[in-house]
Amino acid sequence: MEKSLSKSARTRTLFLIYLRQTSAALIIYQPIFIPFLLHRGMDMIDIALLQTAYNLGVLLLDIPTGYVADRWGRKWALAATNLSLAVGTALICLGHTLSTFMIAELFYALAIALDSGTHSAYLFEWLRREKLEANYYRYDALGTFIYLITSTAGTLVAGFYAEKDLMIPVAATIALTFIGFPVACLLPSQKTIETPGGQPEPRIVLSDILAIVGETLKTPGVRWAVGVTVIWFWARQYVNLIISQPYFMSINLHFSDFGILYSILTFGSGLIAFFSRRFMKLPDLRPLTAMGLVLIPVSFAIMGLTNGQRGLAGFFLFAVPYGLCTAITNTLLNRQYSRHESRATFLSIVDTCVRLVASILALGLGWVLAHYGPARALQVAMLLSSVMALFLMPGLFRFGTQTPEAKGSPIL
Repeated sequence: MEKSLSKSARTRTLFLIYLRQTSAALIIYQPIFIPFLLHRGMDMIDIALLQTAYNLGVLLLDIPTGYVADRWGRKWALAATNLSLAVGTALICLGHTLSTFMIAELFYALAIALDSGTHSAYLFEWLRREKLEANYYRYDALGTFIYLITSTAGTLVAGFYAEKDLMIPVAATIALTFIGFPVACLLPSQKTIETPGGQPEPRIVLSDILAIVGETLKTPGVRWAVGVTVIWFWARQYVNLIISQPYFMSINLHFSDFGILYSILTFGSGLIAFFSRRFMKLPDLRPLTAMGLVLIPVSFAIMGLTNGQRGLAGFFLFAVPYGLCTAITNTLLNRQYSRHESRATFLSIVDTCVRLVASILALGLGWVLAHYGPARALQVAMLLSSVMALFLMPGLFRFGTQTPEAKGSPIL
């Protein structure tokens, strides 16, 4: 059985894990991404195409990269994540054509596909080797809080520098994301994990992927948890990457205001995420899950149906489902799925479902945005999310109260 590390070695490893995670999250030019592309000659249809290319790229790469992370080492997948982010941002910085931006989005897709589920799986398995898996929530929440606080400060500063030159936040992002590459290379490699009986846990093989997909499709509880994850992450992506910046522009806000608003959303959702994780051990997650499912269409409604800056109340309200998103969806998924050795692959399959929905909606809602404006696009998003939420509500009574212990699964 592998021995636990000393306290100083554990502290060093946790520092490296958190630094790499924070570096990957420092896409500080995000609040002005769409204005930057418009300044480089793109239009809203081009931006919708870029978002679709990004989602399709993740869709195609997600399961293979999850398999690679499980099979060949998660630390190298994390290192490649930051390297891909830096290269993609450099192409954004230098690009002036749709084709260049498409290539940049594919690098981003590769980065997200590599990171999807891999960070959580690496942290959980490392804690498991150290016999600290019972404290996963505390360590994961601390890491989330650190990178959200850092992102808050970064986006706030980026908004003010964007008033001087839109290039400054983009160029700074190259350096910030690259930092995580050498940091990830310094992480300890994952060694074979032994079961309580002393036998090595089997690594996932390629043929297991179809079995995992089949289990996801045929198990009602897993299907429902995946459905909740799909609507939640789609809404978060839609607010973050597509609708908010055109909406801010439509109500005549400055770039510095963009940074302030994104910072408020990031900080507020970060606090909610940090404190919500202590509730994830509760056997009944129905109230929190229902609240998130309801607030998503309500936030879209306030933004889409209210004139002027009063609609920003919906943007701020979205911090609640934004903050609850990861904690609840990860808990629901892992209460239904219990195979440790294939966790990264399973989460990649779930993320594929999210990207598939987002890819379909990106073009449709992008077309609405380009032809009818942000208000109408938000109204359509409100209707779509309302239908999805109503469809998922009955599952709360069947699956919302299952405990991890009942499935024989540790909490992720």
